[in-house]
Amino acid sequence: GTTAGMEKVNGAELDPSFSDLSELVAGLSTSNPTRGDFLFDNVNLPEVLNVMSVYALIKHFDRNCHNYFVYRDSYGSGEWSLIPWDIDTVWDRLTEPVYGFYFAGSPYDGSSDETSWGPGYWNYLYDAVVDTPVVHEMYMRRLRTLMDDLLQPPSTPSGSRQLEQRIDQWAAKIDWEAKADYDIWGEINEGAWGTEGRFPAGLSQLKESIQDRRTYLYNNNFTTPEPSNPDIVFGAADIEPVSGNQDEEYLQLINDNSYAVDISGWQLRGGIRHTFAPGTVIPSNGILYVTPDSAAFRNRSEGPTGGQGLYVQGGYKGQLSRFGETVELVGDNERLVDTF
Repeated sequence: GTTAGMEKVNGAELDPSFSDLSELVAGLSTSNPTRGDFLFDNVNLPEVLNVMSVYALIKHFDRNCHNYFVYRDSYGSGEWSLIPWDIDTVWDRLTEPVYGFYFAGSPYDGSSDETSWGPGYWNYLYDAVVDTPVVHEMYMRRLRTLMDDLLQPPSTPSGSRQLEQRIDQWAAKIDWEAKADYDIWGEINEGAWGTEGRFPAGLSQLKESIQDRRTYLYNNNFTTPEPSNPDIVFGAADIEPVSGNQDEEYLQLINDNSYAVDISGWQLRGGIRHTFAPGTVIPSNGILYVTPDSAAFRNRSEGPTGGQGLYVQGGYKGQLSRFGETVELVGDNERLVDTF
């Protein structure tokens, strides 16, 4: 809840203060009555939701109050991102408490709702995501996408499980006899690369851990599957901003469904071009504003603009033409979703 113990590892020569980090801490605090709006205005939500979903997928618990960087794109979007670091305790099969605590691996781990490390050990950013209903919905949708695409349901036949197959593919490339001769492993690991050694046993344990995670996430019903081929429609557009700055133009995408829709990897084609970042989820009955420059959008002199808690994604290429043109929204498997 403070900047104590933090280190600024980039940009300190330009601004040695922690004013930007202090603003982040204050904005994400439970005492901020507009914490949800702050998330949309100041956080790179697709990136953060994607990272948190991967954390949940692989049961990475050693990151609540340490082992991560936050990065602010100070000279671009102004948004904060979450960068993982020191990921060495994942896919665990803990049967005994660590430091007196047991980590079930809830997707809410690190929030005030799930303080696995004990009272007081929770993260303002995770908590804001989990406790802001609309963002919580977005997080659960992204997590389910990764579960279905990578982890796969417990009912998936063993021969069709992608993660286990990938393990087998890499294991098949190992020259066991050559590895057993490497001096680097020392006497303690002598023979560890043999067919009865530690490494093959580790692979078996890893597969068991993946199965444990698969069973836990699916059987606890944290999420629901996304219906196939969901509709997203174009909404309003500002082709000629009153400021004359075309970086302030925008195009709306509207989700009229009663469920959140993950549009990661979908594309805009035609007059403008854009690929939606991993973790881009439009909440139920929600709107996404797509713009060339999210910072310019949030500096518009009239609404829609910053400070309104709007969901914005910048970076599209090209410009909306006042002379008329076509923009297509293309989903998975080249499905034409809508035309503007």
